[in-house]
Amino acid sequence: MVGAGKSRVAAAEVAPYLDGVDASLRLQDELTGAPSRGRLERWLIAIATHADPTVEAEAVTVQLDALAARYGSSDPARLCGLLFGKDGFQPNLRNYYDPRNSLLDQVLDRRRGIPLSLAALALAVAERCGAPLAGVGMPGHFLLAETHGDDAGVRRYFDPFDGGRELSIAQVGGLHVRLLGRPLPPGSLRTVDHRVMLVRTLANLRIAYGRHHQLEGLAWVLPLLADCCESGTEARQELAVVLTRLGRWADASRVCAELAESCDDPKHAARWRGESQRLGALLN
Repeated sequence: MVGAGKSRVAAAEVAPYLDGVDASLRLQDELTGAPSRGRLERWLIAIATHADPTVEAEAVTVQLDALAARYGSSDPARLCGLLFGKDGFQPNLRNYYDPRNSLLDQVLDRRRGIPLSLAALALAVAERCGAPLAGVGMPGHFLLAETHGDDAGVRRYFDPFDGGRELSIAQVGGLHVRLLGRPLPPGSLRTVDHRVMLVRTLANLRIAYGRHHQLEGLAWVLPLLADCCESGTEARQELAVVLTRLGRWADASRVCAELAESCDDPKHAARWRGESQRLGALLN
């Protein structure tokens, strides 16, 4: 049950992460800082608030608290069985690329998600219950693992996309073959921290908003993604296109100028500089 030392994320903790440049700077701090209790949850709530400013952080935490209090167990198998069985948190197979599948508040309300978001939900509840669960970012999927300290301490695997079913290592390997048509590469079952899950959440939203041509969604996801992944330049280039299509000339001009400054190739730098000037001229 929820008790002393268990995570609760208040609105005041989320607020600094929601606005423009400040959000990007704080995101970088999160990614470079040491892991801390509630950090992933804090950012997932902030992301949900980016998507819908009416989302209340306190309401999300109350729902998570209620789930944890109802389970009252630190056994990972029991937690996964209840969460993905009795309580009905299920994969959204009908509309896998719905952006709502990656937003914590929507996953809680609709009880539908994708492997990563369902796993993140389980981790938020597990932290409250004291259940030793960690995320496992295997290629093409996302699992949960009962772990005690490090990868060598992994005891059991659970699939949040299959009712929380417990899997042996052999079954995980078979799942990978079914999903991707090839054997599981060595080292693919390492547990991952909140940084990896955060970046993958933003990447999933980028794909989902793109498939649904939701430019406003891309306009807030891409700057955050650009600041926290190695493919930041690619995300900024896409952002410049999105902002231009939205008619946000000043913002698009600024992004093009930033691309020109960071570009090592003189020809590409000149192209971005020219595009920045062209967009700036539209403001006159």
